[in-house]
Amino acid sequence: MEARRDLEVNSIEPDPKIIKEGWDPIVFTEANSHGVDVRPNDALVISARIGHREVHRILIDNGSSADILSASLGTVKLPVKIGKAPCQKTVLLDFVVVDTENWPYNALLGRPFLNKAKAVTATYALMMKFPTEYGVGVVKGSQEMARRANLSVYKDREVHQVYTVTAQQEAREPEEQAEVPKDFELDPREEPEDREDEPTQEVALDPEDPGRTVKVGASLSVHVKTLLVTLLRNYKDVFAWSHEDMLGVDPKVISHHLSTNPEFRPVVQKRRLFNPERSVAIKKEVEKLLSSGSIREVEYPEWVANVMLVKKKNKQ
Repeated sequence: MEARRDLEVNSIEPDPKIIKEGWDPIVFTEANSHGVDVRPNDALVISARIGHREVHRILIDNGSSADILSASLGTVKLPVKIGKAPCQKTVLLDFVVVDTENWPYNALLGRPFLNKAKAVTATYALMMKFPTEYGVGVVKGSQEMARRANLSVYKDREVHQVYTVTAQQEAREPEEQAEVPKDFELDPREEPEDREDEPTQEVALDPEDPGRTVKVGASLSVHVKTLLVTLLRNYKDVFAWSHEDMLGVDPKVISHHLSTNPEFRPVVQKRRLFNPERSVAIKKEVEKLLSSGSIREVEYPEWVANVMLVKKKNKQ
């Protein structure tokens, strides 16, 4: 007679060798909606890093079957980073790039993004959560961006008057109705207003060369500031103080890649004319790069792009 043993399975644990992301449960509580005004039913609009830029006014749309960018027509593959360290996640997305008129958003992240990121949204709390190796990541939506986007849609359209009628009160006069501010001009790709810079303190790293300085936060505690300055002085040799100091970086460490579609033919841009001040600045920088060997002259190029000037934080 064969003996039989009954076994009871109470729980199943995932194999840690297989699972890369955490298995922390994703839940939303009433506390998540603290500070959110749910009456206007605002959309979930967030900010995220797309490619190498921080992009604002991104619409999260659970009903969209595509991820969309607002720019010239085409398709492009770009990485999207969401969350704050250490609970961050980066996913590579195939964006459908469309040129839309009066579209108030810079990008739209739909079901392809939500599925790849395994993200869950709660429109009541204007929040999105997703699993990471270090726990559950959280991205909060911005009601200010959502409402500014709604206003930008109607800024160039006719404003319709709204009348309130009750049994005891007649309708308001048209001049008493609230209108969209006429000076509320927005660019769909605008950057947020510059915040006031934190006060800094200049510190010399090399006593033999007082010109080699860096700036640290003036509001740091004495202990933290001392540790930071000591660290910077110990590694002052890694700073590039001039173009000649930049000897190059091994491509195995990092390399730059242009996400272009090989099916499209490169186009030579028309030469752009710059004002005298910009022309002098361009010439000065090009001469520096030529003298240091960072760039070289190429004859009969197949593709040429205009120089783009970007001001540094010191306004130079």
